[in-house]
Amino acid sequence: MPVPRGSILLVLSFSLIGGALAQDKPRLEWCLDHFPPRHYYIEGQPPHGAMVDMMEELALRGGFELTYSMPTPFERCLSLLQEGKTDLMTGLLDSPQRQTYLYLIPFDEARSEHWFGHVKALSVSSAEANRVALVRRRLYSAGIQPALLQSGYQIDWYEDDDQALMALYHRKVEYLIGPLHLLQRTIDNLPRYHGVLIPIQPPLPDVSQTAHLGLAKKSPHANLHAKIRDIMALMVEEGKTHFYAEMKPPEQ
Repeated sequence: MPVPRGSILLVLSFSLIGGALAQDKPRLEWCLDHFPPRHYYIEGQPPHGAMVDMMEELALRGGFELTYSMPTPFERCLSLLQEGKTDLMTGLLDSPQRQTYLYLIPFDEARSEHWFGHVKALSVSSAEANRVALVRRRLYSAGIQPALLQSGYQIDWYEDDDQALMALYHRKVEYLIGPLHLLQRTIDNLPRYHGVLIPIQPPLPDVSQTAHLGLAKKSPHANLHAKIRDIMALMVEEGKTHFYAEMKPPEQ
């Protein structure tokens, strides 16, 4: 039975409209690395984990397609955002410098000033007692240095996490302060640190900081900032963005 010409035109019209809508859907790239326990990203495998679930829901509710970078180190992701060569990054602290090239959207607490110690405590009379390692490239809260000095601690600055962890391992300092998950991951990856370098209860009160989702201002989709911000605020209210509850690695 021949199909009426009008029906053919109607079908073609709907196909063209559907194709156009699919092409018009914004594609935003999330720059990320393997970052357990928030998410897991082994090269050659798709990323998975609690933060991936959060970002995929954000994309669904925001009407955009979420794509993933290759596993990319933290500092490299920041450089790509600054150049507008990627769109999104999670787990960022606020700073005036980052505000120049990012829209920063709050979504979680940040434990960027967690204390680590050596399993064998130093004696009170030791020259290294009360020495605290900080890392130059890390963002610390404005009050941490005055608080440490007022409490009788001495600050030793190191260029990166590896140097600071080595100083703690060799007991050149008594404590190291830095991001909980990042430092714990480094410790887990180096057998000599296992059971030796450990997170401890902070001798000083915790400083509350906020983790942000960063959207590059040079992104071709920077105009989605307000929409993404509003959806993220709703997800925060719904309890879908808190990642410092007890997390267990997924079963392999």
